[in-house]
Amino acid sequence: MSPEDFSSKETLLNNGDEPQSAGSRIAGWLRGFIFFVLILAVAGLLAWFLLIAPLQSQVADLTAELQGATEQVATLQASRPLQEVYSLLADANTARFELMRNRSASASAALLSSEQTLASLEQLVGERYGDTLGDIRERLELVKADIATEDTLAALSDLDVLVNILTQLQRTISE
Repeated sequence: MSPEDFSSKETLLNNGDEPQSAGSRIAGWLRGFIFFVLILAVAGLLAWFLLIAPLQSQVADLTAELQGATEQVATLQASRPLQEVYSLLADANTARFELMRNRSASASAALLSSEQTLASLEQLVGERYGDTLGDIRERLELVKADIATEDTLAALSDLDVLVNILTQLQRTISE
């Protein structure tokens, strides 16, 4: 073999025709894996900024809106007992008006829903105003009995007391 033959073999070996060793295979595989991980990381960041970040701001907006709605519901629930008291006051004042016009049947009709309204009020305020609600119930029964017996003066007097009790209850609940 001539020296030229060796140089041509070296040229062949340097051109990459030599089979790769195990170390160079692992290095190539590792480079490919790192490239894949980088592409995956870039794709993850893109997904985060394009999909998840806008949704997070939307979730924050919806959470703030829900909190506002929850506060509004709490406010409305707190005002519900007052609505029932106002309804009872309207019934009592309507009955007084009808009795002043000598319309006992209309006065009695004005008080028809009062029992149901009072029961609803009792459920809302519970034991806190038990004595006052008992007085209202008692006075309401007296008014109905007075109207049934056509005792207009007694009915008007009992209605005045009922309105005073309801007004005091309204002030107490409002505080």
